[in-house]
Amino acid sequence: MMSNGYKPAPLDLSHVRLTPAQLTLVDRLAENAHNVWARDRVGQGWTYSIVQDIKNKRNPRLVPYNLLDERTKKTNRDSLCEAVRTLMGYGYNIEPPDQETAQGSPHGPDKVRIFRAERSYAVRAGKWYFEFEVLSTGEMRVGWARPHVRPDVELGADDLAYVFNGHRAQRWHVGGESFGRSWQPGDVVGCMIDLGELHISFTLNGETLISDGGTEVAFRDFDVGDGFVPVCSLALDQSARLNLGQDVSSLRFFTICGLQEGFEPFAINMKRPIALWVSKSLPQFGPIDPDDPELEVGKATGWDGGGLGSAWVWGGGSKGLWVGMGYGVGTLGYGVGTLSYGVGGPMGWDGGGLGSAWVWGGGSKGLWVGMGSPRTPHNPISPFHNPISPL
Repeated sequence: MMSNGYKPAPLDLSHVRLTPAQLTLVDRLAENAHNVWARDRVGQGWTYSIVQDIKNKRNPRLVPYNLLDERTKKTNRDSLCEAVRTLMGYGYNIEPPDQETAQGSPHGPDKVRIFRAERSYAVRAGKWYFEFEVLSTGEMRVGWARPHVRPDVELGADDLAYVFNGHRAQRWHVGGESFGRSWQPGDVVGCMIDLGELHISFTLNGETLISDGGTEVAFRDFDVGDGFVPVCSLALDQSARLNLGQDVSSLRFFTICGLQEGFEPFAINMKRPIALWVSKSLPQFGPIDPDDPELEVGKATGWDGGGLGSAWVWGGGSKGLWVGMGYGVGTLGYGVGTLSYGVGGPMGWDGGGLGSAWVWGGGSKGLWVGMGSPRTPHNPISPFHNPISPL
């Protein structure tokens, strides 16, 4: 304290950490600040010189930002970094104005697989926990969602999911915003939901993730409604391991950040693994032009609703492979695993090749949708490794 009674008390910013995207923004701000400074100096009659000469208005820093010495760059960055952290300390959310962040995932829903637990296991009361082990570095999201979460919408883009994206250090619900810190391969995310206090939180390797404003709760004050199920999404070539806690001892950080707070593993006391459903593009069938040079029509033996019958197969060329089982309109068939493969078409839920499936097909608008009793899910989760491949 000074003799006049003044005691400086700046805002405590010890909890504020910038994400990689925000550090990139700081670099851009530093470059722009240098350009503003240089423009003003040139306007005042200053010129470039290797040696600074204030009397004759010469300055060695009148160069493009990328040619500045690292000491000057660091000074510029440090002052702007402190300004950005101060704004975040006051509760402002700061995101870089790049197109990729504004539009969400650059992959789009057609290149992202969403995995959710079977709807019948939705929880409506209690405190629940599960883990998500990161095995790759790309675009992935994990958290909790309504049982009727849509397969054709990115997790968190609507109001049906509450998820964490550790690749970008963001939380997602009706859009994304900065949250927590980035994950690395081998990290484990703990996902917790308290349906009494109505809040969702996340941990990373046993440490609670906090928002830019310093709160440990990622989402709060939501309606329980039809309940929640674990959910995650993985972009192309990404992989992770989902552990719902059927074997409590396999949960790596539950005793540190879940058990002591009264949470229970999501799959505790379950005698068999929980079925996982996966989003999938489902082909729609349309009329075939017999003169189309890229399509070939063939006929093979297969199953239809009445027993052993015929199956039509359309495919070949650049339009991809389209396989349909059954003949005629409204036939009902039975098969094991995923029974169709195609490019494009509507999104729907499928057993993911994890077990048997009842399917409906035929007609110009037939769809093949997995519905049956998926068996033990594959682990680790790895989308786009479909055992059925184009001919």
